[in-house]
Formats: sequence, C-alpha cells, structure tokens
Amino acid sequence: MKNSSSDSIILATAKVWVRDSSGNYKLGKALLVSCSQVNFIRNEFSQKLRLSRSKQNIEIQCIGKSSTNIKYKTTTNTKSVVTGFKLPLTFCITTHIAYQPDPEIDISSWNIPANESLDAWLEKLWKLEEVATAADPWTREQHSCERLYLNTVSRNSCGRIVVRLPLKDDPSCLGDSYVTALRRFHAQGRRFEKLPLLKAHYIEFMDEYKGLRNMSVVENPKVNEPHYYIPQHCVLKPTSTTTKLRVVFDASCRTTTQKSLNDLQIVGPTLQAELFILLLRFRLYRYALTADIIKMYRQVVMHEDDRKYQYILWRSSPTEEVSTYQLNTVTYGMASAPYLAIRSK
Repeated sequence: MKNSSSDSIILATAKVWVRDSSGNYKLGKALLVSCSQVNFIRNEFSQKLRLSRSKQNIEIQCIGKSSTNIKYKTTTNTKSVVTGFKLPLTFCITTHIAYQPDPEIDISSWNIPANESLDAWLEKLWKLEEVATAADPWTREQHSCERLYLNTVSRNSCGRIVVRLPLKDDPSCLGDSYVTALRRFHAQGRRFEKLPLLKAHYIEFMDEYKGLRNMSVVENPKVNEPHYYIPQHCVLKPTSTTTKLRVVFDASCRTTTQKSLNDLQIVGPTLQAELFILLLRFRLYRYALTADIIKMYRQVVMHEDDRKYQYILWRSSPTEEVSTYQLNTVTYGMASAPYLAIRSK
C-alpha cells in the first residue's frame, strides 16, 4: 500500500518462530515480499540462532540491476505463532535488509472501511480463495451400513457372497406378522381360482425359486425369537420378453406393533453413478457394452441367522398344508436389497 502523503511503500510483515541450533524456537520478524524468489536472513539473527552455514557464492540481482553477493546460506524451520504450521526454508545470509519503514505513518487520509464492513470483505475474500472440498455424500447412517457390511461379509464354500441384514433397530420390536401374511396368501389363492393361467405362472415361478435353492422349507420356524413373515403377491407383465410374472415380497407390511421389517433396515448409500453421468460416458469411447445380471439379487446369499426375517408362506396345491419357507438370498422388496446386491457384485 502506498502512503500518498510521504510516498512510502508498506509491505506486509509477520511475527514467526524460527528454530535455533538446539531445536528451540526464537521469535523473529519476517518481511513478506511476494515477488521474491529466494529467502534471506540477517547475519546478526543467524548468529544469534547459532545456525550452521555453508558456502554459497551467488549474485542476487534486484530492480535497476543492482546486485548483492551472497557468500553463505543456512537452513532452518519456521513456525506460525498462531497455529502449528511448520515450514523448512533455506536462507541466503545477508548483512542487512534495506527495508526501513518510517516509525510513524500518517493514516488520517486513508479511507479505511468500518470494522464490520472490513470483516465482511475479508470473509468474502477468504471464501473466494478457499479450496473447495466436496461434502461427504453419505450420512452417518449410511457410513454405519458400510461398516456393518465390511465387518460381516463373507464367502461360503461355493464362492457365493454371504451378507447380513443391516438393521438399525432391535428386531425384538417386531410384532406378529404371521396372521397378516396368511390372510393375504389366502386372498391370493382366491384370485387364482378365477385366473388359472396366472396361477400356473405363479407356481412355475415359485418352483423355480425352490429348484435354485433360493428358498427352502422350514420344519421348525423360530417363532419364539424375533422373526418376520413377508406377504407376497405377483405382478404380471405379458409384454415382457424375459420374466412375464414376478413375485413381489412386501417387507413394508406392518406387524401388530406397527413396525415392518423395512422400518428396521438401513437403506444404504447409493453406489452406482447417476444415469446422466452414465449416459455422458458413452461419448468417451467408440464402443459401449451393456449387460444384465440375471437374477442379480438372488446371486447374493443371506446369512443363516437372518433368514428368519425372510419367512414366507407357500403351497403349490390347495390340497397341501400351508408351509413356512425361508428365502435364502437377498430379496427384492427389502429396503437394503439394492445396496446389498450392488455392493456385492
């Protein structure tokens, strides 16, 4: 800043800690010149610090082609007097530093903003100069879900990934779910009496489920422990080229305590990139490939201790008794299923 009254040039200065030869820090005053390419230390101060020096024969040129011969250099650490920031620096040792500001400067003609206004402008400057850091896209609950996955995931003897249900609440709060699941199962059966073709597709789907060992009969359901019966229904899409009928498992159905299994689960973070980003990537390469993982959710095995939360009711014929089955794999309809499946692929 230039003082119009006396044509003085004011440069920034700072108090800094400078380390001496014994490792202790002594207070020094630094002159900050942004255009300087080397660092200088006065010979008197370097002797006070008892810094070791090495020969350095260089010529320093300044504005106007004036030159100074430097014969020695030294290295030490400087440290902020405000924070713990440290910086190792190499200094050229010089006999004097010519900058000598007037002891008193007349600032009466300066147009200095009020303190509040000045603080606001400084804050704005800091924000402009601030290096932006991306905010954490995950919540604390999502981080908890990821930690639970990493601590419990495993592989079985067949090489399949085995996961646990990420529960955020105690499952003992689940009430009775059997009665509702049974009522909806019988309602589905009455619908099948009017739509025999739908019934045939439904039985075919469930037979495939059993054939792939994605579900198995439970001889002794653990009804004395926290458990959950998932009601089910079917969705028919005659125009589909792959699966025309899909069974939907409703894990959002509330129990007698007004809690559902999905209420207890952590949904988990979104792992896949946004669709817009995926579409943009197609512009980066000459060829693009897409693929569909068949029955992706059912490629991931559910831990045996958590299968009691995946009970369903089923029978292939009205002449049979309604039996309890457990779903052995990750099941769509579960709040955490997309995360578990994509995280395990």
